Amino acid sequence: MIDKDKINSKIIFIKERLSDLSELAKLSEEDFKSDKRNLASSCY
Repeated sequence: MIDKDKINSKIIFIKERLSDLSELAKLSEEDFKSDKRNLASSCY
């Protein structure tokens, strides 16, 4: 059986990650590289 709550939770998670990526895309290359968390996350 399909668990609608699980599906909705995953959709919300995906939307949040897409929002995070959109914010990263707005950064200049210098700003992006200045935060090591960005570099680490870009490997995945």
